[in-house]
Amino acid sequence: MFLLTTSTGKRTWFGCGMHVPAVMDSIPKDEWCGCEPKTEKNGTEYPPMGKLIILPQYQAD
Repeated sequence: MFLLTTSTGKRTWFGCGMHVPAVMDSIPKDEWCGCEPKTEKNGTEYPPMGKLIILPQYQAD
């Protein structure tokens, strides 16, 4: 799992979802992406999983 920065400059996560609290709890909530639908873990709502886009210039041939 890892952090992503969205097009709005806010933070979200990408991965299997098992470690969302461990990753996101270290980021101030005012830096979290405000998109919906939220992901709930242990009674806390987190941003939804981000989309990972690999730009053509970085794709393997």
